[in-house]
Amino acid sequence: MLLRDIPGTGIRVSEVGFGGEPLATGWWGDHDDDDAVRLVHAAMDRGITLFDCADRDGDGRVQTIYGRAFRGRRDRVVLAT
Repeated sequence: MLLRDIPGTGIRVSEVGFGGEPLATGWWGDHDDDDAVRLVHAAMDRGITLFDCADRDGDGRVQTIYGRAFRGRRDRVVLAT
């Protein structure tokens, strides 16, 4: 995965980001939170470090899913909102 620096911040993120909206809204079909956590872990395993939880978050569901998925791994991701 290619990484990019965010100018003036010292933060480096994956060139491809992961948007959380489909995890919480059913946009890509129905799934449970365990499936969503597995999907986030699969993205991380492939080098994605930039995760977004903004705009439509399913009344906080994305944050709950990300909280579970990032437990013990928070130092490996950048969370954008």
